[in-house]
Amino acid sequence: MLIPILFGEAYSESASILTIHIWAGLFVVMSALVSKWLIAEHLLKFSLVSHGTVAVINVAANYFLIPSFGGIGAAYATVLSYASASYVTFWLHPSTIPIAKVMTRSFILPFTFGQRYWNLLR
Repeated sequence: MLIPILFGEAYSESASILTIHIWAGLFVVMSALVSKWLIAEHLLKFSLVSHGTVAVINVAANYFLIPSFGGIGAAYATVLSYASASYVTFWLHPSTIPIAKVMTRSFILPFTFGQRYWNLLR
């Protein structure tokens, strides 16, 4: 809504792309936090795996999604690659499964906290 006002109707599609890219930010922040855990646990090689995964998945997803969906396809490719590299890859090796569980709990926490809080009020 704000983008067409500020930049004109020619940029109105970019609002949808930005909305999709916002979800990629979640995985970027998680990756920044997990990188510190990897260093502390002497698992730095998994950082290389994670970054390699994001590159390969992003290029492949862009190859298939951009011809059909344009900029929106590129945004989805970015979210898919960041989610794969910053979350999914940590489920694939026993050394990184503990951090994958912590990330899963962090995804679920807002929903469980609200339910617990609601039950306390009743």
